[in-house]
Amino acid sequence: MKNLLKVTIGLFLLLFLACKSDTGVTTIPETPTPDGPFAVEIGDSDIPYIVIDTKGTSIENEPKVAADMTIFVNKIELQKTTIGIEFRGSTSFRLSNKKSYGIETWDTDGNDTAVSFFDFPEEEDWVLIGHVVNQSQGVIFDRTLMYHHFGYQLFRKMGQYASRSKFVEVEINGEYQGIYMFMEKLKRDKNRIDIKKLEPTDTDTESITGGYIIKIDKTAGGDLNINQPLSYFENNWDDDARYTEGISFRSKYDINRNIVDFTPYNRPYHSQQFLETYFLYEYPKATDITAAQKTYIQNYINDFETALITDDFNTTNRTYTDYIDLPSFVDFFLSMKFVEM
Repeated sequence: MKNLLKVTIGLFLLLFLACKSDTGVTTIPETPTPDGPFAVEIGDSDIPYIVIDTKGTSIENEPKVAADMTIFVNKIELQKTTIGIEFRGSTSFRLSNKKSYGIETWDTDGNDTAVSFFDFPEEEDWVLIGHVVNQSQGVIFDRTLMYHHFGYQLFRKMGQYASRSKFVEVEINGEYQGIYMFMEKLKRDKNRIDIKKLEPTDTDTESITGGYIIKIDKTAGGDLNINQPLSYFENNWDDDARYTEGISFRSKYDINRNIVDFTPYNRPYHSQQFLETYFLYEYPKATDITAAQKTYIQNYINDFETALITDDFNTTNRTYTDYIDLPSFVDFFLSMKFVEM
C-alpha cells in the first residue's frame, strides 16, 4: 500500500527518577527534603530551573561539549545528568544575544543514552529554544514567549504530533540566560515522528516508499558539514542559503506556480532565489540517503505539487489528496492560521 506523506510540524513536571548509576543520571529521592541541595535564589518562581556546567569548556557550534545538567523545581534538585551541548540555529544564532542549544544526554562514557525529562518519553536528543532578542539592535521576536508553545499545544490538541515542550529558566556556567523552552528535537522515533525506519537497502517498490522527513528551511552549518571555529558562524550569512545537490532538491515550480526555468544551486542570495523553494533531506540524513531514495522522494513531491496546481477546484475531483494525509494537512494550516491571529 502506498504510504501517504504526512505533513508534520515541528513543534518538556514529573520526572523519571529511577535510573541506573552508569547512565550518567543521578538517582534522586522521590520526596526530596527542604534541606537537600538547592539552586540559586529564584524567588517564588514555579518554573523549573536548569543549571548547566561545562566545567570551563567553551560551547561551540559543533561538536557538542560535555557538561552536567541539573534540574531544580522550587529550588529542590530533582534530576542531574551528563549531557553534550552545542549552539543551535543559524540566523537566530547571529541575530540574538539569547542563544538556543542542542542537547544530547550521555552516559558516563560519553555515549548517547535515553533519558526522560518532565514525564516526556525517553530519548537522547533535546533542544533549548530561546526567543530572539538583541536590544542593542532593537530586535525582539515574540515578546510574549508564547508563540512556539501555543502552536505546539494546539496541534497536539488536534490529535497530531508536535514537540512536547516546557517553560524553564536556564543558567549556564554561572550566568543566568532567561526563560527558555525545553523541548523534543524533531526526529524519527515511535514517540515523536512515528514513521518507518528506512535502510540504504530499501530500494524496491514496496520499501522505498518511506518513511522520509524533509523540511523547507535555511541551510546551516550542520547541513553543510562545515568545520570552522565559532567566529566563522557568527558572521557568515551566506551559509543560510547555500543549497547544494547533496543536501537538498529544488521544487520544479516557483512561488507563482510557474515552472522554474533557471538552473538550481546558484550562489547564496542570487537575484532570483526568492522564487525558489528547496527541500532539505532530514531523514534519512543527506549523508545516508541513497540515489534511488532521493529520486523517489523528489518525484513524490513533484507529483504532489503538480496535482495541487493542476486540479480543477471548480469540480469535485481531486488528485492532490492521493499524496497526503488529509486530516493532518488541514490541521497544519488551521493551526498556523490560529497562531498568526
